[in-house]
Amino acid sequence: MSTYSNPRYRLQVGIEPCCGPNPTIAEMRAAILEAAPHSAVINAAIAYAVVNRLNDEERYTVLAYHALVVLEQYYKQVSDLLSRLPLTPGGPVV
Repeated sequence: MSTYSNPRYRLQVGIEPCCGPNPTIAEMRAAILEAAPHSAVINAAIAYAVVNRLNDEERYTVLAYHALVVLEQYYKQVSDLLSRLPLTPGGPVV
């Protein structure tokens, strides 16, 4: 999670990799639950799962689906933006 530096106001945004290159399932689950209040995607998926009384497997399927949709939308937006950049012999002008 990104934390802004003012110690009085610790605003955390999203989720970041935890526990090294090979986190355990328990560590990943703990990181997801810790990030839930600060992530619209995680919070919405967990709220949907609670309201619909989904089991753990269904809950994480909903979460994975929504996370992948958001990621694909992001990639599409980046691709669209990059395709609009003027090209030079050395690559796009940034």
